[in-house]
Amino acid sequence: MDSRLGRGYSVDGGGQHWVLHRAVDDHDGIETELAVQAALGGAAVVPVPEIVQRNTGPSRYYLARRVAGTVLRTDIELDTVPEHLRNALGYQFVDSLVSVHGVDLDATGLDRLCADEASLDVHLAQVHKNLERAGITARPDLQELFDSLAATIPRPGRSVLRHGDYQLRNIVWQLSDVVRVSAVLDWRHATVGDPLVDLGIAQVFWSGLHGVRNQLFGCPSAHRGYPSFEQLVERYSERSGLRIGSTEMSWYYAFGFLVVAARICGSGRTSPPSGRVGRMGVEAVITPLVTRGIAALEGNILSTASCR
Repeated sequence: MDSRLGRGYSVDGGGQHWVLHRAVDDHDGIETELAVQAALGGAAVVPVPEIVQRNTGPSRYYLARRVAGTVLRTDIELDTVPEHLRNALGYQFVDSLVSVHGVDLDATGLDRLCADEASLDVHLAQVHKNLERAGITARPDLQELFDSLAATIPRPGRSVLRHGDYQLRNIVWQLSDVVRVSAVLDWRHATVGDPLVDLGIAQVFWSGLHGVRNQLFGCPSAHRGYPSFEQLVERYSERSGLRIGSTEMSWYYAFGFLVVAARICGSGRTSPPSGRVGRMGVEAVITPLVTRGIAALEGNILSTASCR
């Protein structure tokens, strides 16, 4: 029996459960996702679904064993997590990201991604191009944000395996007496590059959408008991050994808002899929993302506070 499940199809039979992922277009990143998951599956450093079959020919698909557990996508689902587990869940969330960034690229063979590593200025230009195709960049405030980001790009730091879309909906959890990450999903945006880009994107989904009405993305900071994102950054700094200043993170927070805005607009597709963000439509989400991106670059991240 087949049923639609996120980016893939759930396939059940004979007591076995799989997820079939098929290529949507030439830019869906399925080859990258397949390569990263295959490499990490052998390394056993970051848990990923087991790939049981693949086809890199014209049809481009792979079949992975479905991981049992809980995925937290919406505010309703976030609210079902027992309150005494929420703090631990937040710290496991960031500890898992530290593990991703600590993957040995040479040992796993993922050093091949270094050939496609894009600098922050190139990445910024790609985001601008995607928003331009969606007809968003005509807004003066958005162009102002792009110009400010381009003029203040941080110096290159260490290069790590970067997930590219690190958020709660891309993690399978075991929620019992001990909170545990069972698998990290959706590696189609994975690359090698600056690790703080992942933190910037994660902030948007953890706290940056607080108060923005939509039917797709839950916001942990809107719920009692989850750590603030400032606490998660402190945890990341402690576990990774990377010193992170608030001024430094302002750039990455602002960039994260733009990256998410571009993806909501359809990653460059000509017809922005408004259904992805609920009945309020694309504009209702893009407007606060741009506004908060500008505020972030000015060092104003009020939405990192957790609801206590």
